Amino acid sequence: MTVHRIEAPDWRAGHELRAIVWNDETGEATGNHSYVPTLAKALAGPTPLVQDRTPWPHYRRLEDPAHDPADFLALILVIGRLGVP
Repeated sequence: MTVHRIEAPDWRAGHELRAIVWNDETGEATGNHSYVPTLAKALAGPTPLVQDRTPWPHYRRLEDPAHDPADFLALILVIGRLGVP
């Protein structure tokens, strides 16, 4: 089991550093960052379809964001780009 702690500025908390804690074995995200509820919901649901950062619309399905570090990072970037509801 590996637990990863990501500290990132949270614009909803005045850009204060907040934590996203991801367990790559269980596929769970916890922490006090405003992205955490959206991340947890995305990880619990079906594998999301995300838009790659390209000049034209190009979508791809993440393979395993709950356990794959590259897919988890892509999910965080998409959530950050869209904003947190």
